[in-house]
Amino acid sequence: MESEMEKALREALDLLRDELSLVFEREGEKVFKDVWEARNGYIEVILHRSSERIRSFFEQYGIKDLDQKEKITGLKLLEMRDMPYRCIRVAGGSLLTWLDWRPFSFFNMQAGLSS
Repeated sequence: MESEMEKALREALDLLRDELSLVFEREGEKVFKDVWEARNGYIEVILHRSSERIRSFFEQYGIKDLDQKEKITGLKLLEMRDMPYRCIRVAGGSLLTWLDWRPFSFFNMQAGLSS
């Protein structure tokens, strides 16, 4: 059974998830051929992150002729889209645990694109 604080946190994270999905769809259309297919294919980047994997991801899912800044925007959108789900998974535990868990930071994304 959830406490009032856990329930409020979960409701806030649900609202955040819904709002970020709208932003993801709107802004993602500027970067991806199909935002939801890109979201589904992004698991390969998460599981096997490398410059080559990121390059092939954008070849498959990105619109043509994206520059590095647009690719970084695309990666940020994908990470942003999943952030509430990561929060929800730890909401029953410690939110601080999630905040300290950042293997896919934006700095890592930029490093992966440039290497």
